[in-house]
Amino acid sequence: MKKFYTAFVSIFWFTMMGLLFHREVLPTLIITNPTGYEIELTNDYPVRESWMGIYFKDRKIGFSNTVIVQDVDNGVAGYRINETLLLRLNMLGEKNFVRMKGASFFSESYLLKNFYYRLVSGEYKLEVSGDVKADELNLVIKTDADIKVKSLKIKQNTLISNSVSPILLFKKLDINKEISFEIFNPISFGTNRVSIRNIGIENLEFNKKEYQAYVFEIDSSGIKTKTWMTKDGDILKEESGLGFTMHKEDPKHALDIDPLSFGSQDLAVEFALPSNMEIAQPRDVFYLKIDKGGEIVEIFKDKEPLKEDILALPIEEIREEDFVQSSDERIAGLAREIINTEKDSWTASKKILHWVYDNVRKVPALSIPSSLDVLRTMQGDCNEHTVLFTALARSVGIPTKMVAGVVYLDNAFYYHAWPKVYVGEWINMDPTLGQEIADALHIPLLEGGLKEQLELIRIIGELEIRIVDYK
Repeated sequence: MKKFYTAFVSIFWFTMMGLLFHREVLPTLIITNPTGYEIELTNDYPVRESWMGIYFKDRKIGFSNTVIVQDVDNGVAGYRINETLLLRLNMLGEKNFVRMKGASFFSESYLLKNFYYRLVSGEYKLEVSGDVKADELNLVIKTDADIKVKSLKIKQNTLISNSVSPILLFKKLDINKEISFEIFNPISFGTNRVSIRNIGIENLEFNKKEYQAYVFEIDSSGIKTKTWMTKDGDILKEESGLGFTMHKEDPKHALDIDPLSFGSQDLAVEFALPSNMEIAQPRDVFYLKIDKGGEIVEIFKDKEPLKEDILALPIEEIREEDFVQSSDERIAGLAREIINTEKDSWTASKKILHWVYDNVRKVPALSIPSSLDVLRTMQGDCNEHTVLFTALARSVGIPTKMVAGVVYLDNAFYYHAWPKVYVGEWINMDPTLGQEIADALHIPLLEGGLKEQLELIRIIGELEIRIVDYK
């Protein structure tokens, strides 16, 4: 497989985060009502520690460690959750380590007070810290290339994502009953609704001992995970619908990761959809007809815009969004240098595309892509190419959308990302493949940034594509 045809690997990261959000819990929990929480650590459990092995299709790929202790922060008594995560992955033949460390602090009434997370993946680093004051969450988002400060209005009982599991011990949550609330998601930097349903009781074996466990289904904006928990609050197992699972393990077993896991499952290949038809020259395809889960869809390659329809720059002033720093002078200055005095928006778009294609090294990246960090590292996969192109194009006034979907390669459809620009009409481009106009084997699934791309997790497990015809 050619390495520059990279899959849409952020899907993996979002999926793992969705799974890891629901973790270990305090051993004794009393919930007084759905919006107020009271927690007590008994003398028998002044400290609680848990280890989980992380698996993909029964192959171990990492571990997580969670420690919960009583603590005092700025004179406030409460509880601190410390977390460590390590993943060792094979992505398109490249070995990747992903490390995450974090801590969150809650008052004795279990109200979130502050948190800090650090994610390291190859050349990319992300630090997120938050501090709650009344109904406001003050955030500092730091990468090697940028620091951003922002504030969000939140409800007073909003929880951080890793604190969802204690709600599972809600005494009134009988079988087939449900509770819902809001969490702050440190990956998408926003709040979303979460519901938890008790769906029954199952017997589960752990360390050659059989346990009776409650089974809870957690739905976070449509992203579903399952958790098996004993009546004492021990989480034995968690799973997503994409082959990722977590199992309770002793520390020695959790830390034992088979080095062969690096050379086995390639996650990009595992998520690819086999094609029912082999296409000899895929990049030349200008028409595609597919059956997408029972729906017939036709895709036509965009045509070169007529000169008289092309708009002059700048087309419009575009508001900056998280991780697409189009107003930053490092981005804007480079974009002006690339297009020089060009006022033809289509010609400018092509100049930016070729610059990104020629200068950004094609390597798989498990990161939350940021245009400034791509500019710093000058490497990445389709996500990094797309976010840098989008920032550069927007900085000179070209409306640009980020598209997530699949692209045909080597008799399969791989998850992929690419931009589309408005130059008088919308045109799909692909800076990862170096295509001024993307071929018709680019099948779009959704448009938008980081928050919108979380929708892909719901699509992956159910997506079916069958080629009916192509030209």
